[in-house]
Amino acid sequence: QPKPSMRNFVQLTKDSNGENILELESDEEFLYSLKNVKLSFENSPAEAHGTFHVTTFRVCWLSETSDTSKSNFEWDVPYICLHAISRDINTYPLPCLYCQLDEEDLKEVFFIPEEDSHLAKMFEALSKAAEMNPDTNDFGEIEGESELIDSEYLMNSEQSAMLQKFDNMLVEPSGKIEDGQFDDASDNSSPISLDEKDH
Repeated sequence: QPKPSMRNFVQLTKDSNGENILELESDEEFLYSLKNVKLSFENSPAEAHGTFHVTTFRVCWLSETSDTSKSNFEWDVPYICLHAISRDINTYPLPCLYCQLDEEDLKEVFFIPEEDSHLAKMFEALSKAAEMNPDTNDFGEIEGESELIDSEYLMNSEQSAMLQKFDNMLVEPSGKIEDGQFDDASDNSSPISLDEKDH
């Protein structure tokens, strides 16, 4: 089975109106879609608006301003190590869906909707996809919570800083934890049906 990865070329097809849409695999389904979502990689300016998709296998962002497949990005769901709703301005200036990636050079990506009221459904859809695509190690075994706990003792300074940054998302400037601001991706989340897709 191919190792989970990120790709900046997304296979597209045309709808009945001649517009580019995401081409799904035969056994793949949409869980959630939302237009007018900006994409930002760590330490980089935000990309123009695009459409954010979560499917049963992957997360995709399709540019709404470019007609080329190379202006789009997709991530296999297990490639996203952590995800959370962030309202911490030290993490990103605007409310966003924060994702930590399994990558050496590029570790963070931010999805910024026009209205932060969409963040809960974005998070729920990605949580559902994560449940459907558990991460596995090199031996094909599902990585468990005990392994994550043990790895805390082996974190280097960069990993510790990332963990502290993630913890900071839990706290508002007042020092209080905001209800629903952060939820563990392993928590059970209700399925997002196609009827609930935002357009």
